[in-house]
Amino acid sequence: MVRSGLSRQTILGIILRKAVMITSQNRQRPSPRNGRGIRPTEGFFDLLGLMSATFTRVFHDQIDTEIDHWLERTGRALDLDRLVIGHYLTETRDFRAVHQWTRNGFVRAPMFAASEVIPWISTRTRAGEIVAVPGVGFLPPVARCDKRFMLSAIGPKAVLVMPLSVGDKLLAGMTFADLYGERLWPPALVSRVKLVADIFANVLERRRAAMETNSLREEVRQTARASLIGEMTADGNLQAAAGLPAHSPGQSMRSARVLVANGE
Repeated sequence: MVRSGLSRQTILGIILRKAVMITSQNRQRPSPRNGRGIRPTEGFFDLLGLMSATFTRVFHDQIDTEIDHWLERTGRALDLDRLVIGHYLTETRDFRAVHQWTRNGFVRAPMFAASEVIPWISTRTRAGEIVAVPGVGFLPPVARCDKRFMLSAIGPKAVLVMPLSVGDKLLAGMTFADLYGERLWPPALVSRVKLVADIFANVLERRRAAMETNSLREEVRQTARASLIGEMTADGNLQAAAGLPAHSPGQSMRSARVLVANGE
């Protein structure tokens, strides 16, 4: 990420000014949630099974599309309003939002770098911690920037953030947000969310591995091509040294082999 020299407060202010501001007078609010905790979600575990099966058989070039689809289905099943996945960038040690689902009636969040907007939450997530914030009043005094974002028109009123890891490798961070009001994050709900996070972590690792494999194949192809060109160039030099007329690459290589075999 290129640093502009602006302070976090300035960057956050720019982001929030660019967001679409919807006031309570012209916005239809969702109905209050029953208990703001675990909502009865019939078939939730069936949904997990279907999601896992889908990601297992999908081609790697279709993974991004499926992620967007399953963010929505998961958010609705958990009665949440926004789910975001931010890839972890090792070169900047930061999370960059790349996938998002936001319920209709709410404003989508800008696809920002986490450390510029929610630095306290980002730091804890990077350390592998699960961060559960039932409301802005539960944040510590040091999390001033995080508080400002949560109090903004586009910020969550309650948020749960999960690190997405496979083994010891941190791949991404995943945010589960209630945009309507405060919400407790009891252990039973956190356990459900952790199951979802594990599925997304595995599919991101599969996508990363597929991209790495394709990159290695391309590297091998380029190396083989360079080697072939080198052989053809060397073959042409042999022909010139022997005073032979130029031939096609195949003929040239055969001629070179004849010269070598005859000791010329």
